[in-house]
Amino acid sequence: MEDCANTMVVRYKKDGCEHLAAIVTLGSLRLDVNGAVKGVLGAKRISFARREIATEQSAMEFGGITAFGLPPSWRVLVDAAVMERRQVVMGAGIREAKLLLAPSVLPQLGNVEVAQLTLPVGEPDGA
Repeated sequence: MEDCANTMVVRYKKDGCEHLAAIVTLGSLRLDVNGAVKGVLGAKRISFARREIATEQSAMEFGGITAFGLPPSWRVLVDAAVMERRQVVMGAGIREAKLLLAPSVLPQLGNVEVAQLTLPVGEPDGA
């Protein structure tokens, strides 16, 4: 789990418009959606995108969504902990395949922002 980077799709509202973003985080950590992610996106409201929306808008299979090949209008947030790994395994767009890569390739996508997006280990999520 420590080298597994999961990509989740969130839907958020900012400046009266709805947007989609991809969030890449390690499977072993808890994402701080309503704190860190919401803050980095500058979102007024945020939630995980429904499965149908995530797959239709990304043109990828649910469970295989990756940061690669997303629409250019999407923001892609990568948790800082992902960047500390030597290599990560992440989705390849379909469930039957995975990518093994150095996290240093992620910022080369152009629309990637690296930030602290997860809760410290052992900290409750406040829900």
